[in-house]
Amino acid sequence: MTPTPLRKPNPGMLRQLAEEHDLDLARSVAVGDRWRDVEAGRRAGVRTLFIDRGWDEQQPADPDSRGAGARRRAPLDPRAARPP
Repeated sequence: MTPTPLRKPNPGMLRQLAEEHDLDLARSVAVGDRWRDVEAGRRAGVRTLFIDRGWDEQQPADPDSRGAGARRRAPLDPRAARPP
């Protein structure tokens, strides 16, 4: 498959969302459970939060934060996502 700008780990999807919804990427956080999610966030210039679900695959290089995977989803506290 040929890589495209909108497929992770490329940042095109995040940049497109930011443009369409007037988001400030410098004040945003990318949350993901795969290395591609973290890398896309890094390339887009956002802080990254890696949720470790124990997948047997490549781990992300130096996410800004890490969290353990949870069986149930909990609401994300926007106060915890502080700009760099």
